[in-house]
Amino acid sequence: MMPVKTTLAFLITALIIFKNLSGQTTIHQPDHFQEGWKPRVYEDPPAWLSIPMDTEIPESYINIDLGDTLAPVLPTQFGVNTPFRNSEGMLTDGIRFPIYERTKLGAFRFPAGSGSNQYFWDGNIPGQFLIDVNAIDGVMSGVLKPMHFAAFVDSLGSQATVVVNYFYARYGIAGSGTREERVQQAAEYAAGFVRRMNVELKAGIKYWEVGNECYGKWETGWDVNGDTVTGKEYGEDFRVFAEEMKKVDSTIKVGAVLYSQDTDWNPQVIPEVEDHADFFIIHNYFTAEKDATPENILSSVGQISEVTSLIKNTLSRVSSRTITEIPVALTEFNCRGPYTTNMVDAMFVTQILGEVIKNNIGLSTMWVSEWRWKEDAEPKSFLAWEDPGQPDYSPYPVYTPFYFYGKCFGDQLMKTDISGAGVKAYASRFESGEVGLALVNTNGIARTVKIDITGSEPFKPYQLDRYEVYANTIEPGDKKFYINGETGITPGGGPTDYYKVKPLRSEIEDSCIVKVKPYSMNFIVFKLRDITGDIPEESKVSSAIRIYPNPAKNYLHVECRYQDLSYVIYSISGKLIKRGEILSGVIDITSLPQGHYLLKLVGKNEANTLRFSKF
Repeated sequence: MMPVKTTLAFLITALIIFKNLSGQTTIHQPDHFQEGWKPRVYEDPPAWLSIPMDTEIPESYINIDLGDTLAPVLPTQFGVNTPFRNSEGMLTDGIRFPIYERTKLGAFRFPAGSGSNQYFWDGNIPGQFLIDVNAIDGVMSGVLKPMHFAAFVDSLGSQATVVVNYFYARYGIAGSGTREERVQQAAEYAAGFVRRMNVELKAGIKYWEVGNECYGKWETGWDVNGDTVTGKEYGEDFRVFAEEMKKVDSTIKVGAVLYSQDTDWNPQVIPEVEDHADFFIIHNYFTAEKDATPENILSSVGQISEVTSLIKNTLSRVSSRTITEIPVALTEFNCRGPYTTNMVDAMFVTQILGEVIKNNIGLSTMWVSEWRWKEDAEPKSFLAWEDPGQPDYSPYPVYTPFYFYGKCFGDQLMKTDISGAGVKAYASRFESGEVGLALVNTNGIARTVKIDITGSEPFKPYQLDRYEVYANTIEPGDKKFYINGETGITPGGGPTDYYKVKPLRSEIEDSCIVKVKPYSMNFIVFKLRDITGDIPEESKVSSAIRIYPNPAKNYLHVECRYQDLSYVIYSISGKLIKRGEILSGVIDITSLPQGHYLLKLVGKNEANTLRFSKF
């Protein structure tokens, strides 16, 4: 266990202190989503298919700069909504549970969607409301109940975000009928949900959302007999909810609803919640239904950075807080129209996940995991359910980005430069040293791509493993997809044993050139080799040496029986970063960017090389 003095020093350096408008000193944590960052190691496949490297003249170029780390890759950035409409069978179903487990998803959202504002978690539905409400009984037969959701998330070792019923504060009936009484009643009911999950069930649900899309006229309770909610009213009520909920569990993070469009909602909400909100919530479906063509869907990805900039700019105008102190979560997203079950959505979501990482959105959950298929109403889900074209709970194409990001993407996003129309790419670095690349070809023709890895001297790529996901067409209704040439026997879906598909392995000599199919995603892992031997290989570390915490933020502590140690820090790619003497057992790493490093400790008679991470 870390000594108390060390713990206090570490915590103090990680806090941001400022004075709010009332003159009171407030202490705020930096981006709490990043606390969940974990180093990742590439799992080498047991078998592969050897193919030669392509030799055609490239039309597109990708350069991965391992000397420039952009952002940490967080488990919570890969999530999905699991609404109450999913049955509890997902916990024990021999088909469904392994499918979720294989994705390594880091976040699940519940009870999810507009139903959250009509949802009564314990089934105790009041007899009357101020308006007609189609109330949802959270413990009725056949639905995913709170206790089942808690067990599901726990069994996967993932985080969760839970939505409480905000609009009960508007349409509920309480006491003498004042607004204050209604809000207090709803806030206490929300606190009861926290108590059920985190005290009684010991679920440890970290993230909580006050309402779903509260700015929307489609939400039950937005209009109560002609009285429509404003951002200011929501913000005032939010404070009551957050206070009551944190009385039950002070460790939870409570999120406030913002709008992804530039209206008066956000400027009204933010000043009211700035000292109570732990994160902001946005939803985005990117295109209107009538405009949902493949071209429009695939060109709308830039909205992620636009919305992030919108929130940053609004904060700078109306608040003393920053987006680091109140980070953003994208708790619903998808495309619209008849393309949610074919390759268009898969290419779209592959890019959205990359943009989420790039823009430091700490948590994202796609809408939705499972949804019943209906004629002329394609579900926005990643598993089929009552779809006549493929078996229940078999993956749609959009499942594959989650699966392969979990398999082939590292824990730090690296800078990537791209030239060539229709080619998008996101690169990463693993703790174990490999480079992961998600490459999307949105062209209707095959594309030959040359990939260079720079900033890695003296480490050079010598081998790659590749998984290519593609379809015959992107026509509505064509839900068939392939992974490295393999598929299934039904009209829709892909290979039944998709998790057993072997990667395509190529040896890299002078250059790396790959030819990618039309409308495809390629998930590639490069292995690097030290070609000079100048940088010491990691050696067996003496049991007399320990470094902590790891990952560290500002200071790395060295516990060692040897005296007069010096140190040298290299980037993971082998560049000399810093050298010096170890003073009082501490190395100051404040100036280092986030990323992975090699630490060489040198004593009179011994040298050890260890790996550490800075977050």
